[in-house]
Amino acid sequence: MGAQASRPSLTDITPDIKFDASVDVLKQLGATETEFSKREEADRFVEGKVAERLVQLERETLKQFEDKLDKSLLLADVDVGTLSSKSLDEKVDALNLKIDLYKQLDADRRKDFQEKDKDEIEKKLTECLLNNKGKPLKCFELMEQFKKLTTE
Repeated sequence: MGAQASRPSLTDITPDIKFDASVDVLKQLGATETEFSKREEADRFVEGKVAERLVQLERETLKQFEDKLDKSLLLADVDVGTLSSKSLDEKVDALNLKIDLYKQLDADRRKDFQEKDKDEIEKKLTECLLNNKGKPLKCFELMEQFKKLTTE
């Protein structure tokens, strides 16, 4: 019992040696390159080239985007002195008014169209149900269209 307490355990010993097993170190030690190391080196080379190309493409894309953005602003055509929050508010209000008018016009057209379609499908559904008494599944598609128009 006494002898074990004074003896250091193997987990307490930490080596101070760093071992770098890179390809260069192995070459210096005279080790021959294996197929695996050659493949790894080739993969790293390809990955490096791909990364370089991606960086180049990213820079080109950003430059093109900035050029298009600069061209689209066309500050020379705008008289900066006439721009104010009041004039912008008026323009926004005018655009909102136009949007509301278009929405109302579209809603009116849809309403007229749906009412005409609803009447037509209702007649077809009635005829189908009368012609196929006891067989409502033959009119299923017409019922679905009628449901769709009446729920909108």
